[in-house]
Amino acid sequence: MWLRDPGCTEIVKFSWSSIVREGNWNCLLQKINVCSINLQGWNTSHFGHVQTQLKQCIESLESLRNKSPSITAQDEEKKVLAETEEWLEREKLMWRQRSREIWLQEGDRNTRFFHRRASKRRDRNKVEKLMNAEGEWKYEFAELQSIATSYFSSLFSSISPNNIEQVTSCLSPRVSEADNAFLLQMFTETEIKKALHQMHPSKAPGPDGLSPGFFQHFWDVVKDDVVQPCLEFLNHRGVLPSEPNFTHIVLIPKCNEPRTMADLRPISLCNVIYRIIAKVIANRFKMYMRTRKARKRGWQAVKLDMSKAFDRIEWPYLEQVMRAVGFAEGWIRIIMSCVSSVRYEVLLNGRAAGQITPTRGLRQGDPLSPYLFILCAEGLTAMLTEAVSRKSLHSIQICRRAPKISHLFFADDSFLFLRATETKAANLTTILRSYESASGQVINLQKSSITFSSNVQQSACSRISQILGMTEVEQPGRYLGFPTYIGRSRTTIFAGLKSKFWARISEWKEQPLFRAGREILIKSVLQSLPTYVMNLFLLPVTLCTELEHILNRYWWGGGEDEHKIHWMQWRKLTTSKKAGGLGFRAMREFNLSMLEKQGWRLLTCPDSLATRYMKAKYFPRTDFLHAELKSPCSVTWRSIWYCSNLLKQGCRRLIGDGRSTEIWNDPWLPSNEQFYVQSPRPEGCTLRYVSELIDEETNSWRRDLVLETFNAHEAQLILAMPLSWLRWEDNWLWHFTKHGSYTV
Repeated sequence: MWLRDPGCTEIVKFSWSSIVREGNWNCLLQKINVCSINLQGWNTSHFGHVQTQLKQCIESLESLRNKSPSITAQDEEKKVLAETEEWLEREKLMWRQRSREIWLQEGDRNTRFFHRRASKRRDRNKVEKLMNAEGEWKYEFAELQSIATSYFSSLFSSISPNNIEQVTSCLSPRVSEADNAFLLQMFTETEIKKALHQMHPSKAPGPDGLSPGFFQHFWDVVKDDVVQPCLEFLNHRGVLPSEPNFTHIVLIPKCNEPRTMADLRPISLCNVIYRIIAKVIANRFKMYMRTRKARKRGWQAVKLDMSKAFDRIEWPYLEQVMRAVGFAEGWIRIIMSCVSSVRYEVLLNGRAAGQITPTRGLRQGDPLSPYLFILCAEGLTAMLTEAVSRKSLHSIQICRRAPKISHLFFADDSFLFLRATETKAANLTTILRSYESASGQVINLQKSSITFSSNVQQSACSRISQILGMTEVEQPGRYLGFPTYIGRSRTTIFAGLKSKFWARISEWKEQPLFRAGREILIKSVLQSLPTYVMNLFLLPVTLCTELEHILNRYWWGGGEDEHKIHWMQWRKLTTSKKAGGLGFRAMREFNLSMLEKQGWRLLTCPDSLATRYMKAKYFPRTDFLHAELKSPCSVTWRSIWYCSNLLKQGCRRLIGDGRSTEIWNDPWLPSNEQFYVQSPRPEGCTLRYVSELIDEETNSWRRDLVLETFNAHEAQLILAMPLSWLRWEDNWLWHFTKHGSYTV
């Protein structure tokens, strides 16, 4: 909001130049502190309270309109009206920032909506009472403060882990010298600027009170003072001071009425300067992480839930894991300095509730944390893999050609698959206990569960459940809001989508929006709700129609029990704005497009785990485009296969060396009409692959052979196709995009 006022720039420039530039951390932190103080003072004395200024403008406007008409009065009215518009815009920005609704990026001025969202958010996050360790309710702030600081002091205190070597001994070096050379090459100003501008400008500020938008807007003013100390730390593997790594912890309730501290989710608000450093490191980390590739008895699936997964990671364990997989000491030093220099201040209802110096844990809100957590989970992966190789555990295989699998990890959710015997359960328990003692992780047995195959006797199920200390369930629950097991009644399973739509709309009906606001709500929120399920399942046509009716009713101002006149058909609204519509999604077509995307991945990502599984089970001797639907099959496979004919209409082979593309059976002609060869195969022709049409010595088409084999039109298409000297393998191309990839 401040950035709209020209006076803000003057304050920032004055504050930043008031301290002599020295290019170190102390100088940068002093400038940030002075700038924050001056901006707050300027806000009070010059910028003024938004509502007060707006009220004065409206009163002035009413006074001018009550006067007798004159040219002077008209000019004054235009001036005051422009000022009023500016303050209205600032009021909207203020409440929008407080509401944290970053998805609403354009549209009408929905100040009342933002105000109510901010108020509701504040009320929802307010903690009025907590239960202490003795089970007594506490209400006073001092008592709540004591509960919070005691809880986090215990949570972030190291338990002096042991058995670390037992875990890391299962790990093998996989970071090459080339990887380390890339990670440790000199960091640059360009990387720092890129990391800063990857952040959303309105993200919540840290203890310094400045958001990413401040640094982005005033980059020309602050860049020298920001870049130099950041590069000094990154390039010289120094020690990161604790001041830029000072972090606020805000508490977000997990439920409507939190009882204990375990019902509150701690979110870290880091200073932007630290976030820049962490983001720069994370951007390089991505390059390494992306190179990693996934690899009739009774069976069981164990769903593990890690309690406070990020908060309990032991720093010595993290350091030893990085060393075991082969990261260079310089890189480890940078990472551990970022992790271990943190200091926390807990905020309870917006008030400081005490400072904590942790000795373990990763922050939720730190750009580095997801990558470091994945690295830590490598220890458990290695132990499970070694146990399988020793036959202590047995991995599961869904069919003869499918890859064997013992575990799947989704962030902090884990699924383990093993043979349902008491011996295997005891072996798994030993592995999990060793991992807990080394990493600091604690498995939440109350939230963890076991699912057995149908041929395991109930007596065995009970004994195994007792050994593992977990509850037996028929299915492992829900993932991303939907069941992990889908039966035959898809309509019943997917009916929850309608209730989700109406729940959102009911909430918004209390906060009325104009048309532009409703348009953005529909596009940004409602149409995004079924995206995950549409990636995997073909929704019934009736359900897609019902969802469109809900969207249409909301657009025209109606509700679940309220009908308004629809002045235009929904199909017209789903056309582009250039064509007279509004660009809303047609649900059925969008569902088909998302499933086509999955089919495209089955074609173009042959090494992915999903492709290897589906190919082994459903099309072992051909590719996805030539697969046939056979029963029995999963709902997911049936849904993706349904779109294979649609995919055939746009994908073709891009010829490299021509060795894997069949002339008569594969789509490879660059024609808008037909990708398959239509010329009849000449009698006695033994040609099979496109490579046989290419002269390898000259890297050109064998012109005479092409002309005598194909009709004139197809021959000209083939001869016009360029061939590369690189001789890469043939791959798939989406014909109707310039970049050749299928996108939705």
